[in-house]
Order: sequence, then structure tokens, then C-alpha cells
Amino acid sequence: MIRPIKLCAAATAAILSALASGCTTAPSEPSGYTPIPDAVLFAQITALPHITKIVNLSYSKEFGMLNGYSADIDTDGEAEPNAFIDSVFAILYQGKYGASISISITAPAIPKEGGPGSRSYFLLESTIRGRYGPQPGTGLPPANKPLPVADYWVPPSKW
Repeated sequence: MIRPIKLCAAATAAILSALASGCTTAPSEPSGYTPIPDAVLFAQITALPHITKIVNLSYSKEFGMLNGYSADIDTDGEAEPNAFIDSVFAILYQGKYGASISISITAPAIPKEGGPGSRSYFLLESTIRGRYGPQPGTGLPPANKPLPVADYWVPPSKW
């Protein structure tokens, strides 16, 4: 006769093993992949022209959340919003493997009644890979390739 405690322990171990093997927040990092350190990426973004303020530029990998980079960036009137956001995505794509990217940009070139408007861009890793190729990428947006539609973008009419 199998003791109930041993049966319970075996069942618990099997369940925990199954959960642990099936619960990942990012694709498996390929062997030999070396991400550029976040401090280097963040310095490259801070050095981009036309930035007036950056808030919460960070990487997060919290349980239950997507593994990814995020920031709120204010720019001056000289930055073209799509080209600027394309540069930010290309830089961050050199970082942690499989990370999503969520950026909110505020710029006078984005129309909003009463002043500069903002756009929020959220791209999943698969969309980012489709634009910038396999990680780690070059840190530069691809030439002659249109910026993808964000996986999640809030149009001005919904602000």
C-alpha cells in the first residue's frame, strides 16, 4: 500500500515540475548570445539628439508581467517622432533576449489640442524581430523599410 504522504509528495513534485518547465516569460536565450548591458543601452538613448526629458527608462522582468524595456521620453520640436522611436527601438533591441519594448514619446510634432501630444508604442519581441532581424541587431533602424504599426498604439482621439 502506498502511503498518502508519499503519493501527495510525488504528485506535488510532478505538478511543480510541469509548471516550472512551462512557465517562461521570454524565449530561451540562444547559446552564445551576449546582450549589450542596460547601462550602455540607456547611455546611447540618453545621448540621442532632441531629448528634453527621460522618465523611467528601465528593464523589468517581474512575475506575471512581460519581460521588457520601457520609458517615457519627451523630445523637442526638431525630432521626427517615427524616426526617433525607430532609433530607440533599434538600440534597446540589442539588450535582453526576447524583451518587449514599450515607449511613450511626447513631441510638439504630434498634434494635440493645447500643446504637444504623445504616442505610446508597445511592440512584442516577434514584431521587433521582424523589423530589426535576429538579436542583437545593429542598433540602427533598417534603411528603406517602413516603421511597423505598433502592437498597441493609442490614437490621439482616445487620449
